[in-house]
Amino acid sequence: IYYRFNDLEYRWVAKEDWTYRGVFTISADQLDVSRIELDCQGLDTVANVVLNGQEIGSSRNMFVRYIWNVKNALVERENILEISFQSPITYSQQQFDLQVAERHLVPPVCQPDVFQGECHANHIRKMQASFSWDWGPAFPSSGIWLPLNLVFFDHPRLKYVLWEVQDSTEGYFEVKISAIMNGPKGSFSYLMGPAIVGVIDEQFVEETFESDENGEITWSVSRTISKSDVQTWWPNGRGGQSLYDLHVSIYLPGQEDGEPLDQMTKRVAFRTVELVQEPLEQGRSFYFRVNSEPIFMKGSNWIPAHVLPEQVTREYIYDLLFSAKEANMNMLRVWGGGIYELDEFYDIADELGILIWQDFMFACSMYPADDATLETVAEEVQHQVR
Repeated sequence: IYYRFNDLEYRWVAKEDWTYRGVFTISADQLDVSRIELDCQGLDTVANVVLNGQEIGSSRNMFVRYIWNVKNALVERENILEISFQSPITYSQQQFDLQVAERHLVPPVCQPDVFQGECHANHIRKMQASFSWDWGPAFPSSGIWLPLNLVFFDHPRLKYVLWEVQDSTEGYFEVKISAIMNGPKGSFSYLMGPAIVGVIDEQFVEETFESDENGEITWSVSRTISKSDVQTWWPNGRGGQSLYDLHVSIYLPGQEDGEPLDQMTKRVAFRTVELVQEPLEQGRSFYFRVNSEPIFMKGSNWIPAHVLPEQVTREYIYDLLFSAKEANMNMLRVWGGGIYELDEFYDIADELGILIWQDFMFACSMYPADDATLETVAEEVQHQVR
């Protein structure tokens, strides 16, 4: 699509509806669990999901992780999963027409003609630049752009692990480790085993879990860690980029010497970052303190590395970010007309000492504020912040 006029020659692809179909086999043993989830980390964008003829859910947002309990829809032996995507061009035009009918116009009406793009990108929660921008072609694709997994379990399943650091005293960090899980209904006791490799050994905490109305379980624990036991992370040009593996594991009581029921690993750093806005004679200051030291930020604006983000590889991301490091940058702004970047992007930025100024995906347009849009945006923000 980058060759000559191929973005125009292949525009028909974006104007069609597409259905992805997969056939897979399930055994009786696999079905004999309390919960089976279809975990869709990225559906782009407007889709209905049907399993064995039964509609199990729908997507309206490229930036939301959709998880559905599909146990009752699965059968022994052959299963058929179909995900039907509506053309993003058709959908956004329909949403625009609905607003016009309600005499409520959300500008802009269309891209400038010179972009040779498509209209009404702001009416769909999708990468805005896929409808064209001044630096790239229009190719609003449809499909499964992030991993899709079928997960079987009888115990809490880790979905997110969160990490917070506070510089509490001169000699210590206060860290908070949190986990967001899905779990079976009812009240059960488990052992949680957080550990930071090379810093703190696995320390077991027995907890009684009960899922909320959304089927979620939230757990957290705090630890005090001596600064003498860790290396502080610094931006490019100001010091090293020490990173540590944080493991969070779940065990049944009395079985902590065996394999965990579930485990998630997250690379973390010991650092604090503050945006300082203090009153001046005119206005306010605007600078960053990292680990309590003022640091001048040098950087650039990051746009999507490809108009088809699923085509981007870890090697390509590393090459681009390493170039930024070699140019003495220490911060990049992820522009809000693209995507919340892949996990590999943030991992590599940590490795190279590059802080990320993260936009939410609301650049360069007005956006609808109806109840349905606000509801999906709330889901988007919750997922991305986690």
